Amino acid sequence: MLSEHRNSSSHTKAISMKNGHGRMEAGFTLIELIVVIILIGLISMTAFLLYGTSIGTTDAKTALEMIKQDIRRVYTLADGGEMANGYKVAYGIQLNRAADSPPNAYRIIRGTTSNGTTYTWTTVDPGRAVNAKTGYRWVKPSSTSGLAITYTNMSSGAPATDGGTWPGNVALLLRGSGSTVRKFTAGDSTITTTGGGHSFSVTISEMGSLSN
Repeated sequence: MLSEHRNSSSHTKAISMKNGHGRMEAGFTLIELIVVIILIGLISMTAFLLYGTSIGTTDAKTALEMIKQDIRRVYTLADGGEMANGYKVAYGIQLNRAADSPPNAYRIIRGTTSNGTTYTWTTVDPGRAVNAKTGYRWVKPSSTSGLAITYTNMSSGAPATDGGTWPGNVALLLRGSGSTVRKFTAGDSTITTTGGGHSFSVTISEMGSLSN
């Protein structure tokens, strides 16, 4: 009996000491709870960052595909043989970078000439959703602020269009030349869209063909 009492007393004391360290049976200590909360926060933050990167990458891809579609449209228009004042009508895409207004946008333009060198440019209905800048027909290929459009080897210093100035003064211009279509600038041009840490580019040859 004495032995059983001692064992029972020791068992009770062990439980008391265990509970005295702040642990409730089938429960958590405060430190463990804090660690779990921190881990959940880190996992949520990582998932959010990965989601944002994925959205940015998708937007950059989609934006470039939209631009490529409209470059093909511009090529078809320039190759259509449309005449004005005895000269073939030229078509192009004016591009805005992040620092221009509206940023990271573009619009389709149409050029006519009476001497073969100086063109007057007007905008063309893009047939797509445009921003609220009435009369200027800018296309914004992405609504996310993280998209960036850059380019190389474009025509610059073009005249005003629609009674206003060109914020970027840069455009990819195509015109019919005999039975072919040619860019106003010699050599290849590139357009790049960047988002989510990834960049996607298209190269436009001097003859107006596209390649990735």
